[in-house]
Amino acid sequence: MFTPPTAYQAAYQQPTGSRFGGDALFNGKNRGNGAKFSFYFNRKEITKKNLKKIESETKDSIIKWDSIRLKIYDSDRLIRTLKKKTPKENGIHTWTWYMDEKGTQSPSKKLRELKREPSGIAVLAGNYTAVLSYGDQVSKNRITIENDPRIIKSQEASLEIYETLKEMEKLKEVTSNAVKQLVESKKIALKFKERLSNHTNQEDVKKCKDIIEKIDKILALYFGKEDFRQGIVRNPLEVSVIERYRNANYYISTRQNGMTQTEHILLEQAKEALSDALKLTNEFFKNEWTNYQLKIESIDFTDFKAIETFEIKK
Repeated sequence: MFTPPTAYQAAYQQPTGSRFGGDALFNGKNRGNGAKFSFYFNRKEITKKNLKKIESETKDSIIKWDSIRLKIYDSDRLIRTLKKKTPKENGIHTWTWYMDEKGTQSPSKKLRELKREPSGIAVLAGNYTAVLSYGDQVSKNRITIENDPRIIKSQEASLEIYETLKEMEKLKEVTSNAVKQLVESKKIALKFKERLSNHTNQEDVKKCKDIIEKIDKILALYFGKEDFRQGIVRNPLEVSVIERYRNANYYISTRQNGMTQTEHILLEQAKEALSDALKLTNEFFKNEWTNYQLKIESIDFTDFKAIETFEIKK
């Protein structure tokens, strides 16, 4: 890895003048965002003949040559792991790190497997260690991150924003876990409903329908009710947990000079909305879902998973 240039957390804004130039105006191109790494790569040819030798050299651990990894450390703390497939060609290649830490998975109504580490909050200005690895080959270097020199930021204000955003990530994580358990439970109930559709006792089918309806109502607390009206619509009287989170996160992350009363209020509103939703979620799993599970298990189904109780971490 070559020594990377200093990376700047540049600030962007819409320029004055025409907003949409079309083909009538010349528009220059900004330098790409993020910290830039350049490295020389020489692909190692792995054959069946030398694979056994490589495996024997590594003893218990098997070195893989199908990908390269870029790990970022803040002192001894691993804050980001990037991965991509091994380049097909030898020579000089580039890699961009967008000066962010590892994040948490966003809440989703769909069950999905993450194939890459989610992005998190922006790092503070400072010095970081980059470790590039390919198989058993490792290259290290230091990189400096600096704030936009056109904007004056105090270290105390930056640290306050950083710590508050880390607190927000904890709210996001517990929200994601609670939503995932609800979605998994709904999937189970839908499966049972389908199995029992030809069952002689339609009361069991009704129990499935009722439990699915209750799960949808709780999910609406997190995502908001589905609105089937056309056009740009919103309901200002009902603000979902995720809307509260996004509003607070946006205001906090865009404050250049530290937290104000507005951000503190938005943060408390997000916490309160999440606490109320988690309370109803936990009560649902403790009561309705437990009774539903006992009823369905009596019909000899075993698709249920262990249930967790959620709370905001201090």
